[in-house]
Amino acid sequence: QKITKGPLVVDLSTQTACINNEKVTLTSTEFKLLVLFVKNDGKVLARQQILEHVWGSNVHLLDRTVDVHVSGLRNKCKALKKYFESVYGTGYKFNSKPTNKKETAA
Repeated sequence: QKITKGPLVVDLSTQTACINNEKVTLTSTEFKLLVLFVKNDGKVLARQQILEHVWGSNVHLLDRTVDVHVSGLRNKCKALKKYFESVYGTGYKFNSKPTNKKETAA
C-alpha cells in the first residue's frame, strides 16, 4: 500500500519513503512517525498521542523525545519542511496542503 502526499510517497509494504522520486533513509522510528503524520494529514497530534503510537503505552519517555525525533525527520525531509507544523503547547500537525502564513495574515 502506498500513500502519496504532494511530493511524498510512503510505501507501507517496503517501509520506504521517497520525496520527488528520491529515496529518503529513515530510522524505523522516523518511518513510524512519518506514517502516523501522513495518515492523520491535517490533524493536530498531541505529543502524548505520538509517544503512545510510535513507542507504545508501556514506555516511559519524556514528551521532548517526540521533539527530537520530529526534528530529525524534518531534517531528513527538507523538501517537506513546510508540511510539518509545530502546534504550541500541544504537539505537531502534518499538513499536505500548507497555507502561506504571510497571505493569511493580509
